[in-house]
Amino acid sequence: MALPAGTRLGPYEIQSALGAGGMGEVYKARDTRLERIAAIKILPDTLAPDPGFRERFDREAKAIAALTHPHICAVYDVGEQDGIAYLVMEHLEGETLAQRLERGALPLAQALRYAIEIAAALDEAHRAGIVHRDLKPGNIMLTTVGAKLLDFGLAKATAPIGAAGGLSMLPTTPPGLTAQGTLLGTFQYMAPEQLEGHEADTRTDIFAFGAVVYEMIAGRKAFEGKSQATLIAAIISSEPASIIASQPLAPPLLDRVVKKCLAKEPVARWQTARDLHDELKWIAEAGSQIAATSQRPVDRPGWWQLATAAGLMLAALLGFEWWRATRPAERALMKFSAELLQSPDGTLRLDDTIFAGSQPGAWLALSPDAARLAIKAVRDVDGKSRLATRRLDETQFATLAGTENATSPFFSPDGQWIAFFGDGKLRKIPVQGGAPVVLCSAGNFATGSWGDDGTIVASLSGGNGGLSRISAAGGTPAPVTQLREGELGHRWPQVLPGSNAVLFTAYTGGGPEDASVDILSLKTHERRTLIRGGVLGRYVAASDGHAYLVYVHQSTLLAVAFDGRRLAVAGTPQPMLNDVASIVSTSPADFDVSHNGTFVYVSGNGEPERSMFWLDPTGKVEPLHQAPGFYNGMRFSPDGNRVAFAAGSVIGQGDLWIQDVKRNTSVRLTSLPGSSDSPVWSVDGKYIVFRVSNQPDAGIYVIRSDGSGGPQRLAKVDGRPSAFSPDGKHLVLQGGNPFTAMEVLTATFAGTSDHPQLGNPELFLRARGFPMPAFSPDGHWLAYASGETGRTEVYVQPFPGPGGKVPISNAGGGFPLWSSNGRELFFLGPDRRIMTTDCTAKGDSFSAGTPRVWSQHQILLNVTGGPFQPYALAPDGKRFVVVLYPDGTTERRDPMHLTFLLNFGDELRRRVRAEE
Repeated sequence: MALPAGTRLGPYEIQSALGAGGMGEVYKARDTRLERIAAIKILPDTLAPDPGFRERFDREAKAIAALTHPHICAVYDVGEQDGIAYLVMEHLEGETLAQRLERGALPLAQALRYAIEIAAALDEAHRAGIVHRDLKPGNIMLTTVGAKLLDFGLAKATAPIGAAGGLSMLPTTPPGLTAQGTLLGTFQYMAPEQLEGHEADTRTDIFAFGAVVYEMIAGRKAFEGKSQATLIAAIISSEPASIIASQPLAPPLLDRVVKKCLAKEPVARWQTARDLHDELKWIAEAGSQIAATSQRPVDRPGWWQLATAAGLMLAALLGFEWWRATRPAERALMKFSAELLQSPDGTLRLDDTIFAGSQPGAWLALSPDAARLAIKAVRDVDGKSRLATRRLDETQFATLAGTENATSPFFSPDGQWIAFFGDGKLRKIPVQGGAPVVLCSAGNFATGSWGDDGTIVASLSGGNGGLSRISAAGGTPAPVTQLREGELGHRWPQVLPGSNAVLFTAYTGGGPEDASVDILSLKTHERRTLIRGGVLGRYVAASDGHAYLVYVHQSTLLAVAFDGRRLAVAGTPQPMLNDVASIVSTSPADFDVSHNGTFVYVSGNGEPERSMFWLDPTGKVEPLHQAPGFYNGMRFSPDGNRVAFAAGSVIGQGDLWIQDVKRNTSVRLTSLPGSSDSPVWSVDGKYIVFRVSNQPDAGIYVIRSDGSGGPQRLAKVDGRPSAFSPDGKHLVLQGGNPFTAMEVLTATFAGTSDHPQLGNPELFLRARGFPMPAFSPDGHWLAYASGETGRTEVYVQPFPGPGGKVPISNAGGGFPLWSSNGRELFFLGPDRRIMTTDCTAKGDSFSAGTPRVWSQHQILLNVTGGPFQPYALAPDGKRFVVVLYPDGTTERRDPMHLTFLLNFGDELRRRVRAEE
């Protein structure tokens, strides 16, 4: 049966279907008592009348209820209503291992971690006397907290491990289920004894576990056949190829563990999941000691020997560094990559660490000796970014306490300290952890570089100004560079070895073709331009003493020979990499280079371009503006016939456009330097007020909606327009620092039709995060979002006051929008689904109903994570304009990778030729 949204099973309200399998249909539901989301499993109509399947269903409920383990899907409740038996379980966000394997093998570190977690879950089940009997990738969910084992529909009870006999805690499998020759499970992962109709025990699960681990590492199934018969024959009689043949970096001991799992005879396998778990954990923790057990002679170490010993792709880096120091001068380029996995919420992660790329600033730094990686990450429940570090011979990142809201990390020359920006300060902290030290004040988009003379050069003004120099012990910054005419800021500095010069990008507010890579002598203060049309210049040394300059133009990394004595480049720049990407940040690319020439970067296609679509409550999407680009700030005109929006072909750069929704035509409204965004229609639809940024004449602008007369600046205000009051007399703006205190400001809007004027903004309220304020249609209420409780929620407050705020959302929310009649308030939930709640206003009182999902279809947020409207409600309230990927989904098709290049300096020497 298909249960429609709104169906009640006991206290559980069905929200949407999640999927169906052989043993049940699964739905997402809301527990109306505890106000939490759960997954509900019911028997399908075709199986419900069968008492055998009903008994299996009941057995699954009891099986899961008997287990309490962090890597087993928890059961909450069981029940029956109107003849429907249901099982209530933990709702898991993520993807199944089967879905992940469609993209190929997992990185070694990740595969090993998941294997350890699954083995621990199996051990818990086996000790409770439960054999899963259907272990396969489709029954393993990958979540942000690790792997979760689920679907015990074929579970069978045995005597609990350690029991002295007697009755099991669960009823045994009815004889009729197996006596008639029925094969329970999935062929690809079934043990030989299952295929031959023999009794299954815990070692049957261990065989399936080995097949799963094999597939995670090798990227292909352990046993394959062109037909069911040949597949069964392969499982019973054939041996799979060594996983090392598919993954050369896999430790030999891991290959041995998997082979023992896949032994044909149960007695030859691992006998308990606990022993298997302990062996895998030892492999993960043993590190380089494993190399001593290798069959290769220990007196002839090769680079692969150290790499495979650690069992991790990133750990191979240290082995290569040792190899580099002992081999002849000619060194080949070595490349290693780890996929950055996309979570359901759109974030990217490596292992269990989520990269906080949507916040301002750079997020990646490599220590000078290439032994340690530092990133900006989100790991805690409060969602704040913190620094996380990881030695590349270890398996996990460690978060540095005291680095909340950190961004743009960079190492000291000895690698013992990490400097970072956040909450308006430049700080430093020991790499092993400790109390951070405040060095000076700094802006949100600041970047810096630590010289070997004990000073730091940084863009302390957030990139909108010149560079400054400060002692690494703290003190008063001294100016280093001065802006030239047309320049907006100096960004991304790098102090060269010897601290005699600094590289930086001179930024004008346009695209990469408008920027330049410059160098300044810190001795003579002479400044010269090295590259025009490039950003993020970096010095790279080769082993023979030669040096090179690399820089980025769009997504291409180019290199040119560099003379450090003359501070000049020579020759023609050569393209080196064409897939240098950025993790949705304000940086055009994310990469770093160590002193020994190791290069680490984010590779891939970067953030995919988007398109605009119509979205209705059923989840149906229809194209509105399909030209690929980056869109934000959609707003309907008062008559609902036009949509204003900001669009550009480069993240952070764009112009205003207007789309005629009836004629399906669009026209560009602005062509100003910098970026134009945040359009807001005047009440009569004649004007659009917007913000211009990333240029010297930044501020609040106004333009006629028909484009006549051109734009004119109303005020040099550091804020974004958000909404007009219904009487047109007030414009509400938002400004400030989202990490400390954002401000909701109001300003009078007056003047003549030819010369509109904006009054001085006045503070209305403070919020944390991006408030995105919106007036109710009658102008008496202002909806906004704030995160002062640790989670962003939507509130309503009287305007102009006085009065307290009324909470609207109860599980996170932002970007509020009113319906045209003021009876509904829409907002975006934390899962990027549109929510709605009924509103009632009487005089000075305001109340709201329980929020509900308006549409199950997720939408995309602005790629830079900034305060830009990600959707717009049509005046008739029947559909939204939203931003999605061009195929109408929110799923990224092209994975990104964290890629290491060893001996990169020598590769530059081979490929870059200076002019004689």
